Amino acid sequence: MLLLLVDTSHDHIDLVVQVIVASKSAELARIVRGSSDSTKLQGKTQSKKPHEKFLRPPFWLAPKRLLYVAWGTYMALITNLAMNTVHPISSRSEATYSISATRYAGLKLKTVISLFASVLILTSLSLFYNVHFQNTLLEQYKYFRSTPTHPSHGAAPRRVAIVNFVESKDQIYGVYSIQKQMMKHNINATHVVLVPHDMKQSFQDVIALWVGEENRRFVVKDEIVGKVSSKSGIWKGVFNKLWAFNLTEFEKVIVLDGDILIRTDITHWFDYPTTPCAIQAKDDLNWNSGAMVITPDSMEFQQLLSRLPHLERYDANKAYDSDPMTSGYSDQEFITTFFLGVQKNATDDRRKRCVMPTESAVLSSSLRIPGLSYFNKFQPWIYETVHFTVDKPWRGGTHPDHPFVCSMLREWNESMQGVEKYYDLVPPIKNDYLQNCGNSSSSSRVAPEQQGTAPKNDAQVKAKNKLSSSPPLLVSSGEQCKFCEGGIVNLDLLVPDTGGNTCGSIQSMAVAHVNGSDTCTIIQKAESVCCLELPPP
Repeated sequence: MLLLLVDTSHDHIDLVVQVIVASKSAELARIVRGSSDSTKLQGKTQSKKPHEKFLRPPFWLAPKRLLYVAWGTYMALITNLAMNTVHPISSRSEATYSISATRYAGLKLKTVISLFASVLILTSLSLFYNVHFQNTLLEQYKYFRSTPTHPSHGAAPRRVAIVNFVESKDQIYGVYSIQKQMMKHNINATHVVLVPHDMKQSFQDVIALWVGEENRRFVVKDEIVGKVSSKSGIWKGVFNKLWAFNLTEFEKVIVLDGDILIRTDITHWFDYPTTPCAIQAKDDLNWNSGAMVITPDSMEFQQLLSRLPHLERYDANKAYDSDPMTSGYSDQEFITTFFLGVQKNATDDRRKRCVMPTESAVLSSSLRIPGLSYFNKFQPWIYETVHFTVDKPWRGGTHPDHPFVCSMLREWNESMQGVEKYYDLVPPIKNDYLQNCGNSSSSSRVAPEQQGTAPKNDAQVKAKNKLSSSPPLLVSSGEQCKFCEGGIVNLDLLVPDTGGNTCGSIQSMAVAHVNGSDTCTIIQKAESVCCLELPPP
């Protein structure tokens, strides 16, 4: 466009092109021919990043090219002037010469004005591009690279989920609480519930009502459980949580047990760069899988399943030819061992193991230790979630009197408000888990409907206590049911097929029964799981 400023009434356009071609700026000839090979202009060895094409200036605004065009235009105009000066009347008559001389003076002035106008326009456009257009694109590029995807930014939302595995009515209560707390704290994640395909229909229906039909996912329970050897000494049922590793439509997943109370927005858990990530209980190197962040991966899911037939409960007194792949009874020991192997062989960020702070998912049993009493009293907000390991509200016998544990159960009670509307699909909780928590102002939120009973008068309360399934502690120490006299592995350890009881709660039951009774015999079956040393046969 700018080359047309040369006076085209003279037959010198071909000469202009020849001058350009003959000049040092061979690149300019490619510009005139319409070439867009910018990588050749800037050097063949320079590699291009993906975003540079997006940030590349328009052909006619690139500063380097502008200099070439300005220089070429200048050379063409000077050549034009020289040709008119040296041969002004080479083949013309004298009359024609006088006219040409007049036109030459005008041409000289026109050429000078055109030259300065061209340089001024090119310089202005170049400055405008560098100051505004290029900086705007660069800032946009940096913004989209540094900003997480979110619906408000016009990009696809980050695909994350909070996942529960449910196979009993007790765990269904936890689904309701978690769903309510996610809404309360504006947690922007999909709530997915994994259920066995053979679960009771009414339970399936109520879960679909709470989280949506599309987020109730059916799994074949025996597909995983069946891979664990019955002779391994492992709690087979809990391994169904491994299904969460196969939810590959999500970038990251938080797996929560049903006995978890969410107390704040935990979306930042998804930002842990390395997964799995979970807390560790006191003096335990294993993750606690009750609240764990994972990155679903179908290959790792298959690798996890392939190890299940080879699992064996570790026994310190036994000699092993190979790694038994777990240090304990449940999925959390296996997951820990598996990913320690991944960590050992990793060459990226997974070389660093991720452990969440205790307050992210504090165990209710830990809330009783003196070391946390200050935080319970003055900094209770620090606990992001509470894991009711030994204080499951629906379990008979859960009647804590610890003030702070009671306050956490009251919060859980609040999260269950409204569940009575679904009692036609899921039965109410019959355990009065707040009965020993006193009558503080916060206890006024306890709903009789949630407990599944009408308000009781004093006579009814006394009758209920007399008919309690746990008899009063009238058994002498010599007659008490013997349970793990050599010590217990872990008081918080869940004992399979006992309705969610732990080793600690079973030990408490034992002292209320006579040694040798039928009930004591049933209780002592848990010794194979809980005891440090098994009693002699």
